[in-house]
Amino acid sequence: MLKIFFLLSVIFVKIFGQVPSFGRCPDFDAMPAFDKDQFLGIWYETERYFTVTEVVSKCISANYELRADGKIYVNNHYVNRINNVKRIISGKLTLTGKGDEGKFTIKYDTFPISYDASLVVLDTDYRNYAVIWSCSNIGPFGHTESAWLMARDRVPRGEVLQAAYGVLDKYKMNRSFFVKTDQANCETLPPPVEAIDVEVKKGEVKQEPENSTEKTVEVNTVSTEKVSGQIPAFGRCPNKYKPMKDFNKYQFMGKWYEVERFYLMRDIIAKCVAVTFERFDDGKIYVNNVYTNRLLVENILYKETIAGKFKLTSGENRGIFNIRYERFPAALLPDFLSFVNFNTTMTVLHTDYKNFAILWSCRNINQFAHIERSWLMTREQSPSELVIQSAYGFLDKFGLRNYFIKSDQSNCDP
Repeated sequence: MLKIFFLLSVIFVKIFGQVPSFGRCPDFDAMPAFDKDQFLGIWYETERYFTVTEVVSKCISANYELRADGKIYVNNHYVNRINNVKRIISGKLTLTGKGDEGKFTIKYDTFPISYDASLVVLDTDYRNYAVIWSCSNIGPFGHTESAWLMARDRVPRGEVLQAAYGVLDKYKMNRSFFVKTDQANCETLPPPVEAIDVEVKKGEVKQEPENSTEKTVEVNTVSTEKVSGQIPAFGRCPNKYKPMKDFNKYQFMGKWYEVERFYLMRDIIAKCVAVTFERFDDGKIYVNNVYTNRLLVENILYKETIAGKFKLTSGENRGIFNIRYERFPAALLPDFLSFVNFNTTMTVLHTDYKNFAILWSCRNINQFAHIERSWLMTREQSPSELVIQSAYGFLDKFGLRNYFIKSDQSNCDP
């Protein structure tokens, strides 16, 4: 009976690809005097225990980032080697060790069902390598282990690997369980853009000195492996997001470029997305959404425009408005449905009018689930780092940034 139990357990854990063993988890000590601040930044996965779920993955990295709310967030990047699509899985880190031990839990909540991962830093020199380990007991008779060898460089030097291997040998971790991570033909990640603390800066973008060199944030497309629409979640739409007070619709007029957004169905077909709010002679405000379609004709890019009417829905000074579109995007529906009218309600969470705006929308599917969307819009197609920092400060305040991916504004008309 015990053999059957353990066999079933092994079958289960092999789905997730960890290394199963008899007995309880070994008593490995976490690194003492762990300095979380030195651990921040980008780590590239060099080797790992064999994992079935990562067989199709390459270019794996983890970015540990301290944000304006004082919390540490972890963004795990990887590329699917079959379709070459990049994906980011984000979570929030909490230290769980005694004193300053190198133990922490990462809560991943970028899916409808959140889950936790408990990790132990066995050793790191912060500048070159880190050895991370995890173990889960399966009942009283078995356990599964996972381990990762991380490095600051995508392809670390030989002496760095030797130092990390010394840690594996110290803990008697069988190196035959490790497989090398494919880091060939990968882009090196840019350093993270820090967020400005909105409680300190009040959300305003300071003017940079005229003689300063303005930094530009490179915008790359990041898509999901599955075309899944917006962000679904359980329960009704949250009521914690309040519209901006003293909203001025006339200052909001003009052109906005989509810089980042929640996952959307058009991720794989649209780029160069821009929205123009314009007041016509009839006194009404119209909204033109312009994007370049990649798929209509092979190797040819087409621009499409989706036009709608703008109307404030909760008084003149509150940032909630409705847009009634007269036709759906042709690429998203067949021709016989392309002239179906639809409405969308948006909430302006914050804007400084001159630099950036954060929009949010939510729709209840039924009494048990809802779908959320959000956008980071800027006045410039390639906004300065200072603008992005200020916008990130507000996204962190609202707790939205984990779900965002970058929009593709490369090779676009201004």
